Amino acid sequence: MAFLRLRGGHCAELQRSNMKGYIMVSTHTFRCWTLAVIALSGTCLLTSCSDDSPSASAPTATQAAAPATPDYVQPNASPSQLEKMAVSCQTNNANLPCAEANWTQYIKLRPTDTKAIANLGFVLNEEDKDQQAIDQFEKDISMGEGTYDIFAYYADSLAKVGRTDEAIDWSYKTLKIVPSLVDVRGKLSKLLITKKRNYEALALLAEFDQYLDTKGQQPYFIGDRMAIESALHNGMAKSDEAKGIRMEKLDGTFYAPVSVGESGTRAFVVDTGATDVLLNDDFLVASKAPYKIVRAHVLARLADGREVDAKEVMIDHMLVGPIELDNVKAMSCGKCELLLGENALSKFNMNMTQVQGVDVATLTPNTSLR
Repeated sequence: MAFLRLRGGHCAELQRSNMKGYIMVSTHTFRCWTLAVIALSGTCLLTSCSDDSPSASAPTATQAAAPATPDYVQPNASPSQLEKMAVSCQTNNANLPCAEANWTQYIKLRPTDTKAIANLGFVLNEEDKDQQAIDQFEKDISMGEGTYDIFAYYADSLAKVGRTDEAIDWSYKTLKIVPSLVDVRGKLSKLLITKKRNYEALALLAEFDQYLDTKGQQPYFIGDRMAIESALHNGMAKSDEAKGIRMEKLDGTFYAPVSVGESGTRAFVVDTGATDVLLNDDFLVASKAPYKIVRAHVLARLADGREVDAKEVMIDHMLVGPIELDNVKAMSCGKCELLLGENALSKFNMNMTQVQGVDVATLTPNTSLR
């Protein structure tokens, strides 16, 4: 129960019901019933009923004041009060304008609080105030704050204002920290497609689906991969990767987009220390690719150093991205991982560099071999 001092000094009981940014209160004075709208600060924005009215009366259009902008920030609030209100308003996006106002005021009092700056950026992103969000994230990053959620939201805002190349770079940075973020990975694949880097997008998605497969889980991006490959096959999309395939290191490994027969594009580990291409038997059979057995029993060395029995085969054709390789020797075994060894990599020039903390490799066809 609370009281509000109305015009003429009358005291009113307030029955409160919470709404976004303001409170509707039903008040009973000693002379009349009235309706008031008060801001969170306690300021009376709208009241009806004359002080001297002997009975209740409803507000009319001429009596009602124009709606006022809610006052979200409590006057003279301490930093802890502002933070508490901002968090409350931000929770489940309950009241984003309220959260924005309180974080903004809090940061005026605590300008080096990087957590608060990040939270203001998150709120601005959710409000589609993306340039303002970018300003907050860049301020945070310049102060040494580098968490996956800041990078992810920063990339999202960059994408929404059309800074696609930067959005791609920051999305990869996000995945370097937390590779399991499927929303970031999915958005990144679509950004890559807008830049006609379709095979890079396929490798990005296939790598994660293959990881899930090793854990006995269903692939997450199977539908997206089917859509990308169908668009390429039917001519609805075009790739600019015939002159070079860009790969960014994910979870410590480069993955190349490779297809054999009817396999669809899969993510092959790029291993310059391996002599041959490695396949597993199930993949080879499912691909329906023409091949011939060169030797039925050979030892194949796996990435972890183990040696297993395998067969040596010669594959008629395989594709690395859109680039076709003919007569490729490969080892196939029951548990072999999909791996691109030196016999295939020698058909390319491989350039490796690091861009702002992310390792990048580019495969370009070795024209001297043609």
